[in-house]
Amino acid sequence: MGCFQPFYILSVQETRCSKEETPEDWNQYDEDMVPVLEKTASDIYHGNINDTGRPERVSERLVYRLAGIPSHRLENMPKCREVLDRYKESYAQNWARRLVWAYQKLKNENGGRPVFWCDMRKLSGVKNKNADVIIPLLGQYADKTDADAIKSLLNL
Repeated sequence: MGCFQPFYILSVQETRCSKEETPEDWNQYDEDMVPVLEKTASDIYHGNINDTGRPERVSERLVYRLAGIPSHRLENMPKCREVLDRYKESYAQNWARRLVWAYQKLKNENGGRPVFWCDMRKLSGVKNKNADVIIPLLGQYADKTDADAIKSLLNL
């Protein structure tokens, strides 16, 4: 049985890492994928991936799915990793950005009518319980007037 081991190991390695799935030149593959990842990450960040236009948090999993890249490829792609790192943000930053986006969208669509929290909640998907971590970040994404209006809607 010992003489069959090397053949078995080779056959397992071949099935796990087939040549069709692995690019021959990682550097070239990395270069080729940078524009694809840049567009995908930008579309996610700016809300171009859904009907409502709601901005989303750029995550590796979402980028893999939308760009059609197999999982864990970015580990071998430093230039693409840099693109994703530019869009990296915490959940609190994403929530603040979404609240500002929802407030501005509702303010523009309402034509002078007041904006209500329940409408912002539905549109943004942000819960009131996260207000403590969101409030300090509102100034990064909105001017003082809009940030104060959002704070008053959060009852703070």
